[in-house]
Amino acid sequence: MICPDDEEGERTGNSYGINSCTIAFQNDHFDQYWGKSLSAFTSSSSIILLGEEAVPDAVVDSTDDGYIRFQNNYFSVRHTGKANVVFVDGHVKCIAPSVIIAQHLQSQTSDGSDCPL
Repeated sequence: MICPDDEEGERTGNSYGINSCTIAFQNDHFDQYWGKSLSAFTSSSSIILLGEEAVPDAVVDSTDDGYIRFQNNYFSVRHTGKANVVFVDGHVKCIAPSVIIAQHLQSQTSDGSDCPL
């Protein structure tokens, strides 16, 4: 999944990261993360599944690991200050990271306490 505007992604092979609130770590499997059931989400149209991630020191750069941890990762601003994101329900939007934060579209609450179980 490479954004055509992401030169770093062209080199690394990835521009997007999955939202940490949409997956669950499996303790019995080393480094495996499984997707949560759709029923875990109260509003699948208001939580991001995938987005264009950026590394902290260069918000137009590409993902560092393909995984967006809501507490400390950033969305890219390479599209005139916005990032392309895919919501759990499948719709796509180009949205400013400030809106993602203000509307809690990544975790449903500012501190992440309302990540779907």
